Amino acid sequence: MKELPELIAGLSAADHNYAFFCLQTLEEESRKSAEIYNYLDVFTSMLWSENSYLRTRGFRLIAANAKWDSANKIEAVQARCLACLGDVKPTAARQCLKALPALAAAKPLWKSDIITALAGIDISSYPPSMQPLLAKDVRDALDALGQ
Repeated sequence: MKELPELIAGLSAADHNYAFFCLQTLEEESRKSAEIYNYLDVFTSMLWSENSYLRTRGFRLIAANAKWDSANKIEAVQARCLACLGDVKPTAARQCLKALPALAAAKPLWKSDIITALAGIDISSYPPSMQPLLAKDVRDALDALGQ
């Protein structure tokens, strides 16, 4: 595995293929150990980026590392995480919705807030070609929550 600081820096690389490689590598490592959790502050700061790719990468890595959050640091960004589920960019929203089950499993106390956030997503605000996909992603997320 590449050095962690290099992978973390790579998340914001102009080369989207490299940035995606870094994301996938960090997600995979997050499944195995809590080492990536040490960079949680970097991931949470990405949620406020104007760049939808960075917002999505931040959300995905927060979701992947939520199981290691014994200090409950993610609680401080709960509202921002839930806002990402209805991101203005449909592709960003879809990726966040797909990463949601890992976050929901690690944060069971968020369940009612997640359900409220999912119910508040305005599918009609997305291009018509994306609406059925987003509707399915919301349904899948609700199914993962047992709803």
